[in-house]
Amino acid sequence: MESTKDNSTQQVVKCLWILTNIKGGFGMEIFIITGFLGSGKTSLLNHLIKDVHEEGKRIAVIMNEFGKRTVDSELIQSDVTVNEIINVCICCEMKDDVAHQLHMLYIEQQPEIVLIECSGIAHPLEVLDACLTPVLSPFITIRSIIGIIDLPEYQKIVTYSKQTQQLIDVQLKYCQDIIVNKLDLIDSCEAINVIKSIQEQYPRAETFTTTYGKVSYHHLSKKVKNIPFKNQNQNFHNHIYHKYYSIDKPVQMEKFKLWLQNLPQKVYRVKGFITFENSPNKYLVQISNSNVLIEKYDIDIDDYLILIGEKIDEENIFFSLY
Repeated sequence: MESTKDNSTQQVVKCLWILTNIKGGFGMEIFIITGFLGSGKTSLLNHLIKDVHEEGKRIAVIMNEFGKRTVDSELIQSDVTVNEIINVCICCEMKDDVAHQLHMLYIEQQPEIVLIECSGIAHPLEVLDACLTPVLSPFITIRSIIGIIDLPEYQKIVTYSKQTQQLIDVQLKYCQDIIVNKLDLIDSCEAINVIKSIQEQYPRAETFTTTYGKVSYHHLSKKVKNIPFKNQNQNFHNHIYHKYYSIDKPVQMEKFKLWLQNLPQKVYRVKGFITFENSPNKYLVQISNSNVLIEKYDIDIDDYLILIGEKIDEENIFFSLY
């Protein structure tokens, strides 16, 4: 009987084979939708699905929620691939599931657009990290982290526990787009004041106001050109970036370990594949805070590393590798 790890390895190898045999390559654009419980994420999701279908693009959805939930029948009738992660939250323990689902979507469906609706208590950076697997990262574009706010409830945020306030703040501070929802349920003068405070608190995000989660895909996607991941350094605001670096020759193992030790504290994640001098093997690299994993990996792929963090000085960091 094959182990789970063996199955995963076979799936990765199959994925890579497909990727390298698609003429001209292929990429998935990912939109991550976050927001506190009841803010209107699913309503927004349904509007985006309709818009993407009207543009004739292939779309898939990953939905994450606590407790059992049913997917809107209209969504199913739209012939959308929907993967559900139920009774758990996309967090450290569930990131492998998200990565696995993205791998399988790529292999089986090859959607152009993937919408990920997070649980109301999910941390968007954990979801982002789950998307940036070493295998798929070169073929993925993170188009936006979208935060949605229930405007009447947001008025009451000071009455929430400190923990809940911090969660809502974390969900919004990394967003590129913030959608202020349920505008019709609050007095217009009060709405203006609350929206102004949101814009002041999260100045790097573009703010949209709406009712019933009605925001078009066109408005959210027009700002970013559809270019390969390799050629972009994506800014997730609040100075959160990920950098892709192609490695064209083997690296000394001891020098690489020293390089890892000297990385700036604001580099939170390192992922990728690398070849060491005097070794025929390929190595998988996974660094998360103080957790370091470097292990042999039987795979045929070019060497590269991905860094996620704040204010990454790409030139100086990678120069010290050699």
